Amino acid sequence: PAGTGRRRGRRRGALPVDVEVQGDTTEVSPALPIDLQSLAGKGKVSIAMLNNNNSQYYGDFTLGEPKQRFTAVFDTGSGITWVPGAKCKSDACAEHHRFGVETSSSFGGFRGEDGTIRYGTGQVKFGRGTDTMAFCDSRSNPGCHGDAAKVLSVPRQPFGMSKEQTSYPFRILPFDGILGLAPSGAKGSVLHQLREAKALQRNVLGVYLSEDTHRNGSMSFGGVEPEHIAKGSPVHWHKLRSGSEWLVGLKDI
Repeated sequence: PAGTGRRRGRRRGALPVDVEVQGDTTEVSPALPIDLQSLAGKGKVSIAMLNNNNSQYYGDFTLGEPKQRFTAVFDTGSGITWVPGAKCKSDACAEHHRFGVETSSSFGGFRGEDGTIRYGTGQVKFGRGTDTMAFCDSRSNPGCHGDAAKVLSVPRQPFGMSKEQTSYPFRILPFDGILGLAPSGAKGSVLHQLREAKALQRNVLGVYLSEDTHRNGSMSFGGVEPEHIAKGSPVHWHKLRSGSEWLVGLKDI
């Protein structure tokens, strides 16, 4: 990824692009236009994303070997991934999945100084490390218990293990942490690691955001899902203004 992207369909609001943003429709085109055929991505891995009040979309991934499963907000505005750490004693951590360093044979060790992230309604203090991250396709390999070929591995992914978390808002949230999906120019981003590892046949990210809280959205690594693209919808390319942030130019609103 870097520098260009797409937005298509009827979905309002721009989610950036390195990357395609898929239209909010389930109409299936009987014959894909040529410009979409190459984006369908036969080797893509798609992750279901739950809709939390149209404000956050979260999905599952794993860390370590054997796999430790987490649910996180898929955050295109952040280059940092963090999950609760096993040594975190905050009540927010106690009610969520926690990453155990000792139980992961692939843990790459602690790196650098501890960090702190301050949000509008809380903060997280964390230690830094690296480990193998994995995404299991929600359709053919749900919970990583299906088709073993439908797994996307991200080697040496940097991430934070929280040591302290404020009770509000994290204790009541239905997810464990944050998955950083800033553009690949942000070195801590999952997209940066995917690009460096050449893990995808094509560096494409497909995003479908459901507007119905009872209906899953999805994120596809390595391709797009044609069933979410309106028939006859054209492909538009937009340059990014930054290699580490999803910024595109606007002429008018």
